[in-house]
Amino acid sequence: MRSVGTSWNRWILAGLILATCAAVALVVEPRLHAAPARSTTRGPALAGPTTGPTIGTAATSPSAGNVVVGLGDSVMAGTACGCDGPVAAYARLMSKSLGRHITPVNMGVGGATTSSLQAQLKQSSTRSAVASASVVLVIIGANDLLPQLARYRSSECTYTCYQPAVVNMSGRLNDLLDQIADLRDGRRGTVLVTDYWNVFPDGTSEREQHGAGEAAWGRQVSRAANAEICRVSRENGAVCVDTYAPFLAHGGDPDRYLAADGDHPNAAGVDLIAAQLQKATPKGAL
Repeated sequence: MRSVGTSWNRWILAGLILATCAAVALVVEPRLHAAPARSTTRGPALAGPTTGPTIGTAATSPSAGNVVVGLGDSVMAGTACGCDGPVAAYARLMSKSLGRHITPVNMGVGGATTSSLQAQLKQSSTRSAVASASVVLVIIGANDLLPQLARYRSSECTYTCYQPAVVNMSGRLNDLLDQIADLRDGRRGTVLVTDYWNVFPDGTSEREQHGAGEAAWGRQVSRAANAEICRVSRENGAVCVDTYAPFLAHGGDPDRYLAADGDHPNAAGVDLIAAQLQKATPKGAL
């Protein structure tokens, strides 16, 4: 009887072991299958493995999708418009369209060039803002060409004079867009870059002070600059936003959209820029 009881106890112990193993398998198996599904909710994958926080992770925070940052020159800063500038105007349009508040962050600087904006992008506050923004707006390049305007007024500046400067500007813009994309983990389609109605002053005040010839020459330079701005933007996966045609839509005269200085947009011009930016915004960018 002792040997039978021992054998029976062994069968009970074996059953308990098998039941325990089965329970463990039921707990572990669903977790193994759930892991891949979790990664698909985080958007595009990063280029490689990460350890700790990375630039651009703010997009997964509760406030993601609600911030737009503007970079650029005095046009972006809102100089002479008597308004709060194109970033705020764009944010209002998008807030109304989406039914939720979009926060504008205007980092435009009067007199900025592609070179000075490259330096600005090395500042921690700028880097952080660009990295976490849902959309980045860029207006830059006109001030790079001011030496050509001075040369035109002192003697002349034909295509062979201004085109090298335009090409150099576009090369620096290319580097800028690379910097911005790196900060944003490659989210290039959420960067909108505008061209110019004129990289120099235009309208009635310009014609009265410097003649119609200079205004026409300025538009010639602007078309060359815009072609490069849009080419570089597209090659970097950014969106090029046209302002040249809309500003000149009324008989080729941009006066209704220009401030008294003939150089900067007034409030109506800023609203027009914002409307063009809204039209060009990719679906789901905000």
